[in-house]
Amino acid sequence: STMRNGVSSLPRFRLRASCVGVVRGGPPAFHREIVALCGRARKRISLSALYLGTGPREREVVEALREARARSVRVSIILDGARARRRDRQGETSLSALASTGARVCTVDDLPRRRRWIAATLDLLRGTRLGDFLGIVAEILAVYHVKVIAADDVTLLSGANLSETYFTDRIDRYLRVRDRAFAEWHHDLVDLLFSNPRVDDAFIRALTTLTSTKEEEDGGKKCHKRPQRPRRWRQRPQSRQRRRRPFTKRGRDDDDFDEAWCSPALHLGGTALVQHDDLVAAFLAEGRAAASKKARIGIATAYCNPPADLLEALATAPVPVDVVAPSIAAHGFYGATDVRGNVPIAYQLIARDVVRRFDASNHHGSHGRQKTKRLKEWRSDDATTGTFHAKGAWLQVGRRVVATLVGSSNFNVRAKLRDFELSYLLSTSNRRLQRDLTAEWATYRRLATHPSTLLADARPPF
Repeated sequence: STMRNGVSSLPRFRLRASCVGVVRGGPPAFHREIVALCGRARKRISLSALYLGTGPREREVVEALREARARSVRVSIILDGARARRRDRQGETSLSALASTGARVCTVDDLPRRRRWIAATLDLLRGTRLGDFLGIVAEILAVYHVKVIAADDVTLLSGANLSETYFTDRIDRYLRVRDRAFAEWHHDLVDLLFSNPRVDDAFIRALTTLTSTKEEEDGGKKCHKRPQRPRRWRQRPQSRQRRRRPFTKRGRDDDDFDEAWCSPALHLGGTALVQHDDLVAAFLAEGRAAASKKARIGIATAYCNPPADLLEALATAPVPVDVVAPSIAAHGFYGATDVRGNVPIAYQLIARDVVRRFDASNHHGSHGRQKTKRLKEWRSDDATTGTFHAKGAWLQVGRRVVATLVGSSNFNVRAKLRDFELSYLLSTSNRRLQRDLTAEWATYRRLATHPSTLLADARPPF
């Protein structure tokens, strides 16, 4: 397919469709899933996030990690250096919360947009107002935003952080993958980050090698293949052969014959490691190729600030496009009493530019005045409350989603130019998995409405 050709240079994991699923239940289910994975782990746990919170729900995760270490499970955790050193009101940090677990903990400080000397300065000024201010400046420059949750053979794909709000009411995406080769790739990634604390040319080459396609021995097929079970050949009774159900499309719906495949990609702003751009390009190319099959593209982002090339590609795409972003009240920074309280308003200003570009495309496009490019605002209701942090893309062909982009990237300028991101392109022909992905996208669209007032009544909080 067009997508496979577009990501031919990236690793491609063939997965059993029955081993891939959407975790339902929202943030509380995400919290329960992490605690359960840590509780069931017997060999290895690898975690990577922007930070770990210090609240009561985070302490449950810390306790599960401590118990895993007591069972001799190897636990490795990687956090962003500046964010992990930020103090809460009690003076506790992510690093102090993890100190009692006995896990290997590493922080990423040396990024192209944020050099390592900042970490040394933060250590010297720890516990002072100047140190807290410098830490915020470091986060503005760049952050380590890679999200990895892997325990033994299970990997949880999400863009959520490990903190109270993401365990209670900040809505994100959660996909579970049970595959040994796929999980081992994430364990290897965490080990690589541990062994290369500095972001230099050698580090970029090591990451590129990890995320490059490996030639398999049999036939040189560029794909990570799941191990095959040996077939047991035995003669069935003639009566059972007659009653055997024919192999039809309906019969395939409940079997594992349908293939799912996933390609991970790393993106490090300011370097030549821009594999997320390859995923997006392959995804959009597949959407254009499926235009005659009534294809649609959906995108969700917590920070609506698309790069110029992505905005132009969406505006000129020959298929309908829906972009879902949080309203001011559903934004993660809404309610902040300091300067961060203006962040939702700033993104609404940018959203007006997106609407103008979409309106120009709708007016001059081949569909006449029919609005096929739309920006919608996600608003909570009585049944679903909280803030919107979901990010990803869905390719819908007909009535089913056949491919999705999931990961840590918000599809914005910051993710493209500054941050360290990890994304995935998941495609499937399995009808059950397609239905689950379609239902997931529908839950975000259900509460998304056309923006009625883009900053008409918006005022700074102070």
